[in-house]
Amino acid sequence: MPNHIHGIIRIVGAIHESPVQINHESPVQKRRRKMLLSKIIGRFKMTSVKQINQLRHSPGISVWHRNYYESIIRSEFDLHKIREYIHNNPDKWGEDKYYEG
Repeated sequence: MPNHIHGIIRIVGAIHESPVQINHESPVQKRRRKMLLSKIIGRFKMTSVKQINQLRHSPGISVWHRNYYESIIRSEFDLHKIREYIHNNPDKWGEDKYYEG
């Protein structure tokens, strides 16, 4: 679908997030957790928006929404269902509220 993407990212040998780090300047205030997935998504959005805007000659224009949705795939069955959903998703583009066909 032209207004969003779906993908499966496999992260091997990493935990979902690192432990909370204490801000030593203000022990009451905790520093934000450094999350691997958010870094991957952030880097993807950053590099792709630069290329998109370069191709469209539109520097600085926002392309991506601020957030993203994630789910953890815990079984082969879940993986199969998600792959099937991704494969069939473009067929539903005509039903999308943003479709201008």
